[in-house]
Amino acid sequence: MKMAILIQCHAKADQINKIIEFFDDDNIDIYIHIDKKSNIISKININSNTHILNESIDVRWGRFSQVEATIAMFKEVAKSNKKYKYVHLISGQDYPIKDLSYIKDFFKNADKQFVDYIKLPNKCLVKDGNDRYKVYYPQWIIDRPKCLWKRIVRVLYREIVLATKIFERNLENIPEVYYGSQWMSITSECMNYILDYIKTNNEYYNFFKNSIYSDEMFFQTIILNSHFKESINNNNLRYIDWSANLESPKSLENADIDLAIASNNIFARKIDQVKIIDYINEKLLRGN
Repeated sequence: MKMAILIQCHAKADQINKIIEFFDDDNIDIYIHIDKKSNIISKININSNTHILNESIDVRWGRFSQVEATIAMFKEVAKSNKKYKYVHLISGQDYPIKDLSYIKDFFKNADKQFVDYIKLPNKCLVKDGNDRYKVYYPQWIIDRPKCLWKRIVRVLYREIVLATKIFERNLENIPEVYYGSQWMSITSECMNYILDYIKTNNEYYNFFKNSIYSDEMFFQTIILNSHFKESINNNNLRYIDWSANLESPKSLENADIDLAIASNNIFARKIDQVKIIDYINEKLLRGN
């Protein structure tokens, strides 16, 4: 059984090298998209199973470029013509929390799409998530919350659009929208379905170009409106701690790793220090 690890990254070459080392296996290939703004490529240790994409996209927080980077990796995997059973989309700040033999056995016996999702609108999100797809967002207005003036402009713009219906979008040809984490483990059949869908649905593709957080809706919506819906496990097998209620998940420490390893998850994020990866490897080596 072959698998592909797809890493979407922009920094922390030392951590990416740890991922490459972990997945050094004849039946596993690694595909890496490095943000166009990044200068880490010379620091990546390239093994025989490692492929760095020639296409480098300028990835911006909350924008459609996140989707474009993922699609670029999907296309690279498809172009290889290798028969992967599963493809795993991770970031450069993820790391496996089960040993490699466990991971290989788990996915050898699996037949699900491991995708995190909820249907929109949903009360768990600001504005029930309506703004994420009903509001037409010019891309320049989307930026990290720390850019205060853009945040203020974006919130005011959102409120005006939702209150007055100005620029509210035509959803007639858009399927039911689903939202969830962009990080997932799916079969190659599901990945190829996504690529085929994009080829024949330009309106769908273009619609999400001017949505906010489109990377958290684009793929879920395609999968959940297809026959693959029947094979979805609403669990992406990622240990992620959102307890701080911030825009980004908590950076995990040793105590968090203990909880992560004890869970049923396969990967953990967000990891910001190599010493945390070393702690994981030590725990896995000891079998606990």
